[in-house]
Amino acid sequence: MPSTSAIAAKQAQDLRAQTLSTLMATVDPVGNIAKVVGNLTGSVEAAMQSVDAAIRAVIIETSGNGRAILQVPGGMVEAELPPALLRAALTNPNLLKPGSTVMLPADSPARALPPPATMVDLHGLATGPSVGPAPPLASPFPPGTLGAVIARLAGIAFPQAEPEALMAPNLPAGTPGLRPGMLSQPMPPDIAEALLRAASRQMPLAPAVTHILAISETEMAHLPPDLAAAVRALQQARATPDALRTSEGVQNAVKLSGLFLESNLAQTAPGQSVPADLKSILLALRTLVGGDALRAEPGPGKPAVPNELAGRASPQEATARAPIDRLPELARSVEGAVERVKLMQLASMPEHPEIRVTDDRAQPMRLALSIPIATQGQDRPPTAVMGLMIEHRPQTAEAAPYEAEKEGSGDTEPFPWKVRIALDLEETGPVQAEIALRGQSVAVTLWAERTSMASLARESIGALHEALTGAAFDVFKLEVKDGRPQGKPVPRGPVLDRRT
Repeated sequence: MPSTSAIAAKQAQDLRAQTLSTLMATVDPVGNIAKVVGNLTGSVEAAMQSVDAAIRAVIIETSGNGRAILQVPGGMVEAELPPALLRAALTNPNLLKPGSTVMLPADSPARALPPPATMVDLHGLATGPSVGPAPPLASPFPPGTLGAVIARLAGIAFPQAEPEALMAPNLPAGTPGLRPGMLSQPMPPDIAEALLRAASRQMPLAPAVTHILAISETEMAHLPPDLAAAVRALQQARATPDALRTSEGVQNAVKLSGLFLESNLAQTAPGQSVPADLKSILLALRTLVGGDALRAEPGPGKPAVPNELAGRASPQEATARAPIDRLPELARSVEGAVERVKLMQLASMPEHPEIRVTDDRAQPMRLALSIPIATQGQDRPPTAVMGLMIEHRPQTAEAAPYEAEKEGSGDTEPFPWKVRIALDLEETGPVQAEIALRGQSVAVTLWAERTSMASLARESIGALHEALTGAAFDVFKLEVKDGRPQGKPVPRGPVLDRRT
């Protein structure tokens, strides 16, 4: 079979074998109109007008290699986009949004896409669970924001739960680069670099932490003291199911999530120490497993085993060397966990660069974090992860930040605070909750994918109502739903079907 590179080369060759003008021999190109429909800068428009002819096209889909799938008179084509247009799209992503109309030079390299596209009418399609795939999960990030880009690059659905992990993590297969249209506004180079690095090296926290902690007590006794202390600190940094039953336990878990490390460091006076959290512990582990631990002198009860004698080592010596031998694997898991926490921090950055995260409640805020849970106790490695989103949108005159429909009426009221929780434990299955708050008024919706769990939640909803009212909350809405939160329904109307 031909290699991937050979296939890519063949596709590139095919693409350059024809131009838009040869593919559209029956269509008269529009002379002297080679420009993009939209607000281009003068330099870009002038560069585009250097071509003698242009062809009108509608963008269906763009790719990360400078190409786009286009609807042109007579059919569908894949064409190379002019460099001037690609440069303009980096600062104005709307130029290449699906549905935008562009005028492309007639000599643009292109290839036809057989068979012709067909149109599918969605008006009569049923919406039941047995028809087609489930609608997408509701996304808290507006399209084009940094959080939405992270979700696409790294495949993270915020808030994302991770079930209990018992195995070592799989290495990520890599990540695509930033493409025109992914961001609604330009990104500072340092943030773009950090985002791409984190997205390409991150791995889910549950398997990464489980792999790091999969060291027996016997092996732990043979680790260098600093490394053993860091591993034990990671054990204790995970929340326990019992602790998460209380508001104090949840508050402590949020503080230990690693999301606020740099903020805490900036607010700490010189000479004072900052309490350890998930990120600081992982950073310490990254330094230790990156080389310092390998060069540590063996202490009492920690025999050194030369490489040439490893094959003839006694069981005790083999046990002593086992954790050292797998330090490279540990280093990869530590690195993946660090980058995963960084992605949470990047997703929690303000949507506008001029906004700074402060305690000022007049400012909008959206925090995304992951809380590792020691499902079988802090002395055992199995780890699950609870996803958490904390959002604050101050009430404005333009639009309500959150709306909850009143029972029996069409009225809506704004809820400036919203907390979303995602959890996937063996006992519960995938569960999500959404809590909206306005003063003492609260609206709670719970989703459970297991029918048994949804039924149990409905049976207990009275106790929850009593607990909320006992805490002086005005219960605006209390609801249990089967399944999972879903995004906006598919727009009614025709869509393009590119199936071959």
